[in-house]
Formats: sequence, C-alpha cells, structure tokens
Amino acid sequence: MLEPKPGERPTAGEVGEALEGKWVRVRVRWRVLVAAVVIGSMLVASGFLIRTNRHRETVNVECGDLEVCGVDEKGQNTWEISLKSRINQTVRADLDGDRRAETIVATKAFSGIDERHSEATSSEVLIVDRNGRVLTYIDVNDVIRSWSFPFSKTLNPTVYVMDVDGNGSREVVVLCDHFPFFPSVLLVYWPQDNQWDQVLGHNGRIYAIDTIEVEGRSHLVFLAVNNILGMVSVFGEIELTSPRIRSLASNNRSILGCPPDLIVDSAWAHWVAYVPLAQPEGLGSLSGARLGPGVDGIIGITFGPFRGSLDQWRNPKPGPNEGADLAHEAVSDTGNEDLKFLLAHLTAIDGDIEGAKEILLDIISHPKSV
Repeated sequence: MLEPKPGERPTAGEVGEALEGKWVRVRVRWRVLVAAVVIGSMLVASGFLIRTNRHRETVNVECGDLEVCGVDEKGQNTWEISLKSRINQTVRADLDGDRRAETIVATKAFSGIDERHSEATSSEVLIVDRNGRVLTYIDVNDVIRSWSFPFSKTLNPTVYVMDVDGNGSREVVVLCDHFPFFPSVLLVYWPQDNQWDQVLGHNGRIYAIDTIEVEGRSHLVFLAVNNILGMVSVFGEIELTSPRIRSLASNNRSILGCPPDLIVDSAWAHWVAYVPLAQPEGLGSLSGARLGPGVDGIIGITFGPFRGSLDQWRNPKPGPNEGADLAHEAVSDTGNEDLKFLLAHLTAIDGDIEGAKEILLDIISHPKSV
C-alpha cells in the first residue's frame, strides 16, 4: 500500500486476501529484476560462476568435471565455482601459512590431435580457499604475453608447489606444454604478492622440474629437449627473484630465452646453467625423466640415454669437463656476453667439445639460418 506509484500498489482484493492469510502474488519491481540479470551476466562473462550458501560451514572442497564445490558435514554444497574447461588436476597446499590447505585446480582445454584446429576454450588455473574465496584465477593464454613461436597458443598446464626462491614460503609453478608442437612455458604465482610471472619460453618440451638449494637459496631446475639444437636433451637451472625484492629498473626484458636465441637475464630471473646432455634415441626414450638433488652440489639425472650426474659446476659425470669450473675460465674474447655464458656451461656431446662450440657459435652468429 506504500508504493509511490499507484500502478505498483496491491488491489483492495489482494489486501483482503492477505489479511485472511491466503497466498497472494508477489510483485517484483522491474528495476530489481534488471539489476539481477545484469549481475548474473557479469559473473558468467568473467569465466566462472560462483554460487554460495554461507549459512552452513564448509568442511571439505571437492572437484567435479567442471565445478569446484565446498561441502558441509552432510555432503551438501555450501558454494560452487563453475569453470570453462574440464578439470585435469587438483593440488592441495597451504600457500598463506594459516595451516589450512588451499585448492589449486588446473583445467585442460586440449587433449588430442583433432582438437588443435577446434574452437576449444583456453586452459585455466584457479586457487580457492575452503570458504570459496578466490585467491587467483587465470586464463593461461592471458598470462603468457610473450609468445615467439609461429603457431597458436594451445597449452595444457600442470601445477607444482615448491619454494622457488628459498624464503620459506611456497610458490605455485605452472608448466604449460604446447600441443602438438612441443614448446613449453613456465609460469610462477607468488601468493604473498598475488602476482603471476611468465619466466621462460622454451623451444622444446620440459619433462621434469624441481628445486635445489644453492648457498641458502633455491634454484628452479628442469630437464627438457631443445628442438632447434637438434633435439638434444638439456639441463636448465634458473635463479628467481620474488616481486618484493626485485628491481624492475635493472632490466626491461620480459622473459628468459633459451639457445639459440639466448636471453641470460630478465627482470626477475637469471640463467645459472644450461647444459646439453645427450642426443635422445627418440621421444619415447625420454619418459621417466628424474632429477635427484644430492650432497655437495651433485645432481643425479636419468633422462633418455643420459644416466649420470652433474658435478657442483654443472658438468656431466662422466664427461670431459668433470670437475672444471668453466664459469671462471676465459672462454672467449669476442665481447658477446650471451656466447660467453653459453660456452661457459657447454658440455661436449660425445667428447667433441671444440666441434660443439663451433656449431653453437655459428648458430648464435647467424640465428636466422636455423
């Protein structure tokens, strides 16, 4: 009866029915209805939809095909987040130090050779706490701003949780494998800073990643194949700097690059080593890649035909440079710092150190000929 517009007031008959305790029709203002539709459309357009029921306590987080749900002690949903692509991986880890595990979900948009020409949606990564609060959500393609490869970004993410800089807090590393042409991209999420970084674009599949401790700091290490350098298997080692202590003014390069287009430093990452290991006997021989950090800086490696270790100077054992600190030897007076770095960490393949140096020198001097 108090509606300002006469047309929106109930009739005398409706008022009488209400007083008698009967059901009456509910009038919904058109402005309220329009606002609800607009808000719902915005949630759907954002990539995922959140439904909540905050009146019940969440005791667990469960994942379905496309949904992440909080459930109460009776198994009823307390909140739900709908994603665009199918969930491929779920990892639980305490990222903020509150002794409660967050849920990290990766979705996979591409799974077969027939899908590379399709209109499939992009892959996603979502991190959510037990109460349904979203810590971060990304479409993988949106974070990968530097893409030098001559084909579209069709990437499948795999999540790892590790302390990549040795500060005692764990970060989220996302290895994005391209299908079907095999480059890989490394992304890092820093929970303390709520920031994503694209660290590396590698021209070959990365098969294994881990961290090792070096003088009180953690380094990110990986095993991969370098497609351009004749499909040679390689060991890579990167030192990362967190957003809180990095100096963005020191370098304006966006991400690291691997040989032959070597970029030694970015604003937040630095190559420590990039070591050729052996020529694989086909991609099938690279399955079961393993990194085993050991004592005194020695790293055990099983990767394709290479069965051995790297010494503290990152020279393969056995190998012609075993025990030599090549980083402090004069390897070239050409003035090419990228070349000096590469040669300092170059290990001979089949013992032909001079031949390998000559080939890589020619590649770096004439990169367009590759």
